[in-house]
Amino acid sequence: MKTEKLKTVVKKGAEITVEELKKMYEIRAYFMRLKPSVREEDDFSFFEKMVRRAHKVYHFVDSKNQIKGSYVYYQHEEYSENNRRKRIVVEPEFGFVLDAYHGKYIPQTVRYNTLKYLFRYPFTPKYMIGPYYPNSFLSLLKHSPEVWALGDPEIPQEFRDIIIGFAERHQLIENGKFNGVKNLNTVPRRMTTESELKRLESHPCYARYKQQNPNWAEGYGLIVVCKINFRALGHQLAMKFKKRRKRPLG
Repeated sequence: MKTEKLKTVVKKGAEITVEELKKMYEIRAYFMRLKPSVREEDDFSFFEKMVRRAHKVYHFVDSKNQIKGSYVYYQHEEYSENNRRKRIVVEPEFGFVLDAYHGKYIPQTVRYNTLKYLFRYPFTPKYMIGPYYPNSFLSLLKHSPEVWALGDPEIPQEFRDIIIGFAERHQLIENGKFNGVKNLNTVPRRMTTESELKRLESHPCYARYKQQNPNWAEGYGLIVVCKINFRALGHQLAMKFKKRRKRPLG
């Protein structure tokens, strides 16, 4: 049965209503469970602050204007210590769509934003960074030709600087030490099942992830960074058309 096409509604984080926040939180809770040590009221307060500071919130809504998914990102501008050149750092902070609509709306929103950044800031280096669980990390590898984590051998200095800057902004450095991961409030509901773990173990790139973040199932995300450029956009489009060619006819 063909699913209904969703409409995209774009807002600033400060414009999000309490009702929208509750629906977004409900969708997040469908995919993620809270750690036993995290109180729901504290997590909701954290979630609200995260959404309200966002530069853009994309809602994917049905014909009844019901939210079926959302994508949220925050934009940060900083200067390279090496050459004092401005760079833009984008932090996706929330991205979930209900199962019936999975696999389309967030990827196309990422492609749209990639294109927007390329033309709005043509000469400014642009990066995307955030803490990722394994599934999101493996998906990112499909859509970006160059993805780096702090523990990767031969990580270029520019990517290392972006990760350290992220760690400083989020107060992740303790006693001068940082292991490249972020302690999160949630744990993925489905990824810790036996069948899902077997699927992850069979993926050729999972070992790279697990080596740097072996305790991810306890609620830790590996911080990874990639560039926003025309190479990345071309890679995204190539993956889109490759997926379309594999789709069965009829």
